[in-house]
Amino acid sequence: MRICSVNIVVTVIILFALVVALTAELYTGPMIDAHGHLGASFDWDTIDDVMERNNVSRQIVMPNVKMP
Repeated sequence: MRICSVNIVVTVIILFALVVALTAELYTGPMIDAHGHLGASFDWDTIDDVMERNNVSRQIVMPNVKMP
């Protein structure tokens, strides 16, 4: 009996999530990439092109440092 009630609860949660996802408006605010690394392979032009294609307005860039 308990397994049946758990299945019902899970089904209701999934259906609720689907309804919310299907009726929600698309996000139009600023997009920020919070994970980038500077290094030998880092190419500003490529990064800029990718950011522009994906509507990313900012990127947080960290140096690629090896710990001793």
